[in-house]
Amino acid sequence: MSSEHFLISIFSYNSEDFPFLKIFLLIILLIFSGIISGSEVAFFSLTRNQLVSENKKDQSSLDKIRKLLDRPKRLLATILIANNFINIAIVLLFASLEGLYLSGIENPIIVLIIQVGLITFFDFLFWRYIT
Repeated sequence: MSSEHFLISIFSYNSEDFPFLKIFLLIILLIFSGIISGSEVAFFSLTRNQLVSENKKDQSSLDKIRKLLDRPKRLLATILIANNFINIAIVLLFASLEGLYLSGIENPIIVLIIQVGLITFFDFLFWRYIT
């Protein structure tokens, strides 16, 4: 089974089928979102003095960083697109878990508000605050 079919099968089953796997995948995606957000801050807070090194080992890494920073709009767009894809996956996965924690609530508006609130808390407040 390819990884694409595996991910599709996880999203298509009921939340009772793979709850621990879905929660694990959700945590991994949140970590990736935090790493990508942190890389955005790290790239765009570098100064020209920090991109200079006497060490030969550091030189190849610094050259790659300089090359990325030569096109800042493209770098930012790439980072934001990657983070948006991950955030979409987080939302889809989180919505597939609603039976675990929202099964007693029948009003779909309240379910939506709780889901959006929890996702916002975990993604924007927790990971972006840490990075």
